[in-house]
Amino acid sequence: MGYGDSKYGKRYEDQLAEPPKVKKPQVPEKNRVTIQIPEKQKAKASMFNFSNLSLIPKMFNSGSPNKKSKSQKSLVESDPPKSPDYPSIKESLNSLTLNNTFTEDTLSFETVPSTESQPYRVVILGASIAGISAAKNIVQLCKNQAKITIIEPQEKCLIKPAILSAVMDYTTVDSLIIPYNSIFSDSKNRIIRAKPVSISPTHVTLHNQSEIPFDSLIIATGLSYPCPVSPPSFSLTATNSMLKSFFIGITNSKCILVIGGGPTGCEAAERIVTEFLGKSVVLIHDRPMLLDSNYPSSYRKKLAERLIKFGVDVILNDHANIDNSPNYGYPPKGRWIETKSQKMLFSDIQINCSGGRGNSEFLKSLSSKSSSPIIDPETSCINVNINLQVSSYNNIFAIGDVNNIDGIKNIERARSQAATVSKTIKQYVHMHLKGKDPYRIRPYAWVPDSKAAYDSLVPNSRSSPVSDSVMSFSIGSGRSKSSSSEPYYEQLSTRKLDEIKLVRKIFSHPII
Repeated sequence: MGYGDSKYGKRYEDQLAEPPKVKKPQVPEKNRVTIQIPEKQKAKASMFNFSNLSLIPKMFNSGSPNKKSKSQKSLVESDPPKSPDYPSIKESLNSLTLNNTFTEDTLSFETVPSTESQPYRVVILGASIAGISAAKNIVQLCKNQAKITIIEPQEKCLIKPAILSAVMDYTTVDSLIIPYNSIFSDSKNRIIRAKPVSISPTHVTLHNQSEIPFDSLIIATGLSYPCPVSPPSFSLTATNSMLKSFFIGITNSKCILVIGGGPTGCEAAERIVTEFLGKSVVLIHDRPMLLDSNYPSSYRKKLAERLIKFGVDVILNDHANIDNSPNYGYPPKGRWIETKSQKMLFSDIQINCSGGRGNSEFLKSLSSKSSSPIIDPETSCINVNINLQVSSYNNIFAIGDVNNIDGIKNIERARSQAATVSKTIKQYVHMHLKGKDPYRIRPYAWVPDSKAAYDSLVPNSRSSPVSDSVMSFSIGSGRSKSSSSEPYYEQLSTRKLDEIKLVRKIFSHPII
């Protein structure tokens, strides 16, 4: 057997032959993939759609340009949002009727075909409970299509509903102070520590003469009270010093005069007489009964009897003649005070709870009609219509304690008004993205939470030209009591733990 006949010889002879041709695998017709490189097309500006092609073919240069992916179909080819049916507003001589036929809008930013434009600019004056609640709602409703700027002069937030807790026990002051630095997580939203001095229909002027432009403005500046309820300045150090001086003053005093028998004054009188034994407390109020008409007469009588039982000397239907200083009684010291009935009252320390005034000085530069003034001259609060819009301006809102809506001003009302305005802002942003006039859309109306609130909105909504286009309801949690004979109210309490927890919850979670 020769070498070539062996199996080894055959193997080596095969190495000299032509290599075998490799056959291409047969691909079934149904699995055939055609790779095409599409021509460049001008991208449509949208917050979700980057081009006319699906995202994955764009990244890997594969896929058919004529066949859209499932994700593309759900974002681009969905049905346009239906125009919601809004309730109408009917006016009679002494009433304001809201016909509610719609409680939720159907606008979705996943289905808005937008054009290239700047984000809708929202400026909020005041990092209050109402202001922060509005900012959070707008971020959640408008995705990243609204740029939010909060302007706040205070260094940190002081929880005003529980401020008397720090006056009675200075060691609790740290629990009432919340920093503002953790409000936003998106860098395009910001908080500016500044004081507004004037506004126009398009921008806010700050104390350093810089101007902040806006498309919509939300005023949530709240009320200013005399010390100790409101800080004497924008400095946190000065605020701590003020609270400490009142605490020491009450501790070392024998006789304390509380001026004003509203909710704050009644709470202060009860806390002093129950927490500081041996103190003489005098409460003077300029009305025949404690509190005001927002509370039923039966409760007002019971409250007076309760304070008298605790040992408070209650003086009704008399007025303390004090000057107009916003911080009367600070620094604490002994004073003689004459009343309207010519009584002379001496006290080692005075706690002025005579009521707050709206922080609205910056609005004086905004023009208004004589028939519908922007600012209430008696309270300095801002007149608004049922949509919480400032008179004659459909892009400026006032929410929370600073507006002139009657009734009990509390955290629940501030949050419900913030929710209402946020839904209107969502409508405005929707129109802005479509390149249309945002202010032609019908804004949301706030549901009055009491008969007093309902009645106070009637003249404002009738006289405002904006009210003709107001047709919708807020879905907030406010209670409507317009037909109730007895107003809704919450009994006064010296325990503020629930309020502190709620406010800290609002401020603690950053807005994403």
